[in-house]
Amino acid sequence: MNKQQRKEIEGIVGLISPYADSNVLSEMDEAGRGVTTNVIDDARSEIESIKADEEEKLENMPESLRDGSKGEQQQEVIDNLDSAVGALEDAVAADHDEEWATTVAEKVAEAVDSLNSV
Repeated sequence: MNKQQRKEIEGIVGLISPYADSNVLSEMDEAGRGVTTNVIDDARSEIESIKADEEEKLENMPESLRDGSKGEQQQEVIDNLDSAVGALEDAVAADHDEEWATTVAEKVAEAVDSLNSV
């Protein structure tokens, strides 16, 4: 992962971290929930793009590197990005019911943890 992508990840973490607080989310009206869902979905899309770049780097890596520690490190980055994407997909798909704030906060927290492991 290059410096530009690391900065993008840091920016995404900064953008979505406030949504890991169910107290903040529970006070939102339906319009606020819609904005939150859009922000989270945009973040998911950006992470998917970074993940695709990382997958391409792994595919283009010489076999000797891909099968060694360099390849393992690259796969770990991809796995963490994939975990973040999955958690954010779950957050976006959460029903707008009484459990919405808790569900979204938990999923965003999972995504932040995964991104911080990249």
